[in-house]
Amino acid sequence: MSYKKLLIELNLTNMTNFLKSMLTLATKISPFLAGAALGGYGVLGLYASTRKPLTDVTKADIGWFTANVLENKIFNYFIAAAFVSAYITSGLVDALLTKDINELVSGYLDLFSKTAIASASSMDLLILTTAGASFVSEDVKRRNVDNEITANLIGASTMLLPGVGLALYCAFRPSLNEE
Repeated sequence: MSYKKLLIELNLTNMTNFLKSMLTLATKISPFLAGAALGGYGVLGLYASTRKPLTDVTKADIGWFTANVLENKIFNYFIAAAFVSAYITSGLVDALLTKDINELVSGYLDLFSKTAIASASSMDLLILTTAGASFVSEDVKRRNVDNEITANLIGASTMLLPGVGLALYCAFRPSLNEE
């Protein structure tokens, strides 16, 4: 079986398993959480699993905004600083450094089980972080890293700090070829 066929089959199997587990979970949790998870995956997951990745892209192939803003290192450093700032100003860093981790986890699980917005937001963050990691892996290959394992490890490493990992990757990634 070819690598591409295997990937398509894995994506379809994963999507089917994910949808089955979400439907089972939906009977046990609030409809708001199930709707957020199914909606988030329904929009992003279907796109990600059916699209054809472009691996041979140069700066001449992308639009003005992407080439001059999204590929701009200063803009990407600003976005990374904004994500780090969100971790600090929300009190997460202080809580992780000063409080008992078991207390934090039990408090989060209590919040997750009692409020729809916390559970839906957590699911959305999980879906976006996972999708972002898969897109990073593809982007690494586009930027002349031929080793599949290295590309996948870089993509997976962006999941260690949701949001910040993706922003740091964008800030430190190599530039696209000019032509």
